[in-house]
Order: sequence, then structure tokens, then C-alpha cells
Amino acid sequence: MFEANTNPIFRIVMMLVVGLLIILSATLNYKYWSSQAPTPDLAYLMGGTSFVIDLIKPMTPFFLVSAIKSNKALLVLATTLLLLTCISFSMASAVGLS
Repeated sequence: MFEANTNPIFRIVMMLVVGLLIILSATLNYKYWSSQAPTPDLAYLMGGTSFVIDLIKPMTPFFLVSAIKSNKALLVLATTLLLLTCISFSMASAVGLS
């Protein structure tokens, strides 16, 4: 069976690596979506939206599990829709749709 590494230094390093990858992804998506806007105002709006979505995306599964455990159907639905929106937005960016 797989055993998790419980070394605290390893966990800290891995959290830093994951955080850096999230920031890198958010920055690249910001640049892509801001380049798709026809005006500078929309560039900030589209880039900022993609940046926030990339920061929210890794947290939504935790929100979903919490909503399921609390037996709140509307919260489960809202969190699922948020997760699907985040994933759809990221997939559109990855494929190059605008």
C-alpha cells in the first residue's frame, strides 16, 4: 500500500511547489485572456477573471466535500457549478478558444 510521506519539510516544500504551479498557471491564463480582449478595460477584466478562477479552482473540491458532509443540497449544487465553470474556463484557455 502507498504510505504518505509525513516529513514536515517535505510537506512544506510540496505546498510551495503546488503554490508556485498555481501562480504560474494563473499568470499564463491572465496573459492569454487579456490578449483576447478588444479593449484595455476588457483586457484587465478578462485577465483578472481568469487569474481569480485559477486561484479558486484548486479549492473548490474541498468546498464540495464540505458541502456534501453538511448535507446542504443547494450548496453542493452551487459548488459543483462553480467547479464546472472553473474547469470549463481553464479548458477553453488550454484549447485556445476565446
